[in-house]
Amino acid sequence: METASLRSISKVALSVLGFLLITGDVIMEERPNPVFLNGESFANAIKINGILVIPLEDFAKAAGGKVSLEPDFQLQGSTLTAKVAFQDLHVAKPMDKSSPQRADVFAKLGDIKGESLDRQRLFNIRRVGVISTNVLTKNGKAYLSLADVAKAFGNTSWQGPITLKPGDAINLNFTTSANGILGVR
Repeated sequence: METASLRSISKVALSVLGFLLITGDVIMEERPNPVFLNGESFANAIKINGILVIPLEDFAKAAGGKVSLEPDFQLQGSTLTAKVAFQDLHVAKPMDKSSPQRADVFAKLGDIKGESLDRQRLFNIRRVGVISTNVLTKNGKAYLSLADVAKAFGNTSWQGPITLKPGDAINLNFTTSANGILGVR
């Protein structure tokens, strides 16, 4: 009788150990890596299927967005597109938002509450274009690969860190490129 219970306990222990060994990489991947863009806090990266990605929400916030991607970006399926160049949104002087003809302008710009259009932007959209055709989804949340982010800034040779432990910082240092859809401030 004792031998049977020892065997049962051993089987359970081996099963748990096997499960932990198999899923250990998945558990380790959940610890994010902080990402800095030219020294400024940008996002938290994780790996999905071996690809280093950042939440699309963090990306939109770094462009000055709020809750949604609109009006700056559009996500259709797995394709993320920059829709409006920053210079098209710039307002040189404050406008009276109470006049009816101005209300539609501010509604389009997402500036209904009177915040500055140049709010906490780490980068600007320089031109309309496709940023990524491979936006990934995990647990209902959209993620953008850091390689696609680098390409959007005009850096086509960025490969990412060679060795990266969970929790290690990732520093992206870009200058504005003539080929980039995005440009640093």
